[in-house]
Amino acid sequence: MGFKNRQYMIINVSELSDIDFLEVIQTSPNTVRKSVDGTKCVLKWSGDLPKSIVKRKIFTELYKHERILKILESKEWLKSMDDREIYKIEKEIDDAEAKKRQKEIDDAEDKKRKKEIDDAEDKKRKKEIDDAEAKKRQKEIDDAKTKKG
Repeated sequence: MGFKNRQYMIINVSELSDIDFLEVIQTSPNTVRKSVDGTKCVLKWSGDLPKSIVKRKIFTELYKHERILKILESKEWLKSMDDREIYKIEKEIDDAEAKKRQKEIDDAEDKKRKKEIDDAEDKKRKKEIDDAEAKKRQKEIDDAKTKKG
């Protein structure tokens, strides 16, 4: 999954309770990247601004991937070179989780579409059977009238 449409925002950790973690790539407050002093964190998502951010009016500057990487390499976010390695590993984990979540969403959408198609086909077949039975009954009625008449 690429980072072209990914967006980032730095917010106060105290605002995490207002975030719907189904709308962002992180899965919980425990999986957000936090500043060294623990007061700020980074949210990330792909596409439109998450509704929980818009609704709560939690709004600071939006960042693209390259810019947030530069910010996260600063002393405010990294204590040492070891932290950079940890950050790299965390990023790989986040990417894997995002890929897994997207696959789950895609699979659910595919299943829903398949059910809708199957339901439409079943409805069409039932209508064809009902029409054929109605036509057969009408023919029987017409034949009975012809015999009487």
